[in-house]
Amino acid sequence: MATNLTGARLASANLSRADLDSACLASVVAPRADLRAANLRGAQLDGADLGAALLEESVLEGVFARGANFEQASLRGALLAAADFRDTRLERADLRNVRCAGILLSRSLLRGARVYGLDFGASTPSDLPLDVCDASRNGDGSDERRLSELGVLPIVAKPDVARRYVGAGDVIRNAELVIGEGAEILVDGRLEQCAIEMLDDATLVIGESGLLDGCHVSGGRLLIHGRFFAPDRLGLHSPHELRVFKTGVVATDLAQREPRTRFGFESGCRLRLYIKTTQPRARENDHAD
Repeated sequence: MATNLTGARLASANLSRADLDSACLASVVAPRADLRAANLRGAQLDGADLGAALLEESVLEGVFARGANFEQASLRGALLAAADFRDTRLERADLRNVRCAGILLSRSLLRGARVYGLDFGASTPSDLPLDVCDASRNGDGSDERRLSELGVLPIVAKPDVARRYVGAGDVIRNAELVIGEGAEILVDGRLEQCAIEMLDDATLVIGESGLLDGCHVSGGRLLIHGRFFAPDRLGLHSPHELRVFKTGVVATDLAQREPRTRFGFESGCRLRLYIKTTQPRARENDHAD
C-alpha cells in the first residue's frame, strides 16, 4: 500500500534514502527536508512545498508535481524523466546534471536555476519557459542563457556521457575507483585515501565544497574548485590536464610523463605543487648488446 502523507508538515525532516514509491505527498509542507537519494518514483507531489529541500541523486521519475514549490531546492544528479513539473516553481534551484527526458515544464518558473549538464535526452521539450538560467559549471552566474539554448553546451551534446555525483556531506573512504572513457564525476563531498584511475578523456571535477584528502589520482582531466590535499606524497600521476580555479587549493606531488600535463592556474588559487617528470621504465632488452 502506497504511503499517504497528504498535507503533512515535514519541515527539515530527514527522509534521505526513504522509499516513497508512488506515495501521496500532495500539499505536503516540507521546506529544507532531506530527501537525498530517496525513491519518489511516481509520487504525487501536486502543490507540495519543498523549498530549499535536498533531493540530490533522488529518483523522481514520473512524479506529478504540478504547482509545487522547489525554489532553491537542490536536485543535483536527480532522475526526473517523464515528470510533470508544469506550473512549478524552480527559481534558483540546483538542477545540475539532472536527467529529465520527457519532462513537462510549461509555465514553470526557473529564473536563476543552475542547469549545467541538464540532460533532456534525445529531444528538447517544446514547452520550455523563457527564464534566464545559470549554465556555468560551478553555478557562479558566469554563463547565463535560456533553457532552449542548452543544446549548444558541450556536455548536453553528449547524452551518452556517464556522470556521477558525490554530494555535500557524503564521504567515501579507502575506495578504488575507475572512471571510464568520457565519464565525469563531480565531487562536492569528501574522498579520503582513495585510489582513482581515469582514462585521458575522463573528468574529475572538485566543487568548491569538495575535498580529496590523501588520494592518489592517475590520468584524466582534473578541474579543481575545492581542495586536493596529499602533501609530501605523490597524489597526481600523469594527469592529461590540471586546472585549478581561483577558489582551488592543491598541496601534493605530481609526476608527469610524455605527453606532458596541460596546466591552467587562475589568479587567487593556492598551490604547493612539486612537479617532476618521469620516464617510462625501459624494457630489459632495450639495452642488450
